Amino acid sequence: MARPKRSRIWIILCLAVTAGLIETCNLAPVNPAITSQPPVVTQAQATKAQTTKVHATKTPTIQAPTKKAPAKKAPTTQAPATQLPVTQAPPTPTNTIPAVITVAPPTPTSTTRKLITLAAPFKVPATATDTLVMVKPIFNANPSWSGFSAIPNGGTTDASPAAVVYDNQLYLFAKGITDQKIYVNRFDGSAWSGFSATISGGVDDGVLVAPAATVLNNKIYLFTVNNVSIFPNQVFTKYFDGNNWSGGDTFHESKMYITSNVAPAATVFAGELYLFARNMIDHQIYFSLFEGSDWNGFSAIPGTTNLAPAVTVFNNELLLFSIGIGDQQIYVNRFDGWSWSGFSAIPNGGTTDVAPAVTVFNNKLYLFAKGIGDKKIYINTFDGSAWSGFSALPGKGTTDASPAATVFNNKLYLFAKGIGDKQIYVNVYSP
Repeated sequence: MARPKRSRIWIILCLAVTAGLIETCNLAPVNPAITSQPPVVTQAQATKAQTTKVHATKTPTIQAPTKKAPAKKAPTTQAPATQLPVTQAPPTPTNTIPAVITVAPPTPTSTTRKLITLAAPFKVPATATDTLVMVKPIFNANPSWSGFSAIPNGGTTDASPAAVVYDNQLYLFAKGITDQKIYVNRFDGSAWSGFSATISGGVDDGVLVAPAATVLNNKIYLFTVNNVSIFPNQVFTKYFDGNNWSGGDTFHESKMYITSNVAPAATVFAGELYLFARNMIDHQIYFSLFEGSDWNGFSAIPGTTNLAPAVTVFNNELLLFSIGIGDQQIYVNRFDGWSWSGFSAIPNGGTTDVAPAVTVFNNKLYLFAKGIGDKKIYINTFDGSAWSGFSALPGKGTTDASPAATVFNNKLYLFAKGIGDKQIYVNVYSP
């Protein structure tokens, strides 16, 4: 009876194998051989993955141009930024100034010339209602001016005078009307010597404009423009050693020949003599440096003017003043020994039609200018940080030429030419 039971069991197992039941149970990851071989399902998935990769490859290929398109447009939007330096370049030469003193004159540009011709300051009031009248009175509260009085022993001129202090005396220079010679008058603090002639131009043909004077190494250096027929309008110089005058020395071609039709200006700065002259051809101001033995030729300072310059030294700087061509305002250019600041307008100024006069007294800079309408002399002081503003000089007195100023025996001497009688007048300020 037991054998039939076993036979039935084997029969059932055989049928199960035949029906695939045993194979179904073996699908579980028990046999490593099955795991090492790729199943059919895995190949299908690989096929799908390849299909997916094909689409992924096409997708960036299509999108790549879209992403690069803005990058190609970027240079186009940045082009104006590249061009900005081109549009900003002109202001740079406007503010450029000579870095050092150069022998060869820099090439003038229209931009730099606008520093004087278009920029702004000094308008002396033409009428009593002008807003510049007594902007800040300087001397009215405590008048200390003597008032104008004629230099004794006569003498007339048709140009501006010049004054300098030498060997404890005040030297006053003036141009003769008829003979065009330069005359000198000395003042020792109590009396004038009277006018006497120095020698005239390079070949004794007279001078055309007012003189300028300064002192270097115990000598008076006198400058003006000669009337030589061969080389007219040349700037020339001569010196006085305390006893005699030298002959006229013309700045000829070997010293960078320059012509002018207005008065020169001169001063001593850092032990060297600086001469300034306006060129009648390009209207620029040129300067030449003298170290005591020879001149170094003329170099141009950017900016143009039609009138004579004025110059002084204040607070260890050389200050050059000039009048604008169009606006007739007063401009100043500072030199520290290495570079020029460039011309800038005197603040709160006004206008004038002749060269100003400038000097330093009691740690202040005094600037004098003639009114256009009323022909009075106006004064403006600078303490190193601010200008006082122009105010009319107290008292009567009018002129049609540039004034001259210097300091002698702790007093400020102001000289001006009379309009009708052409005599030279003096006004003294005592603190």
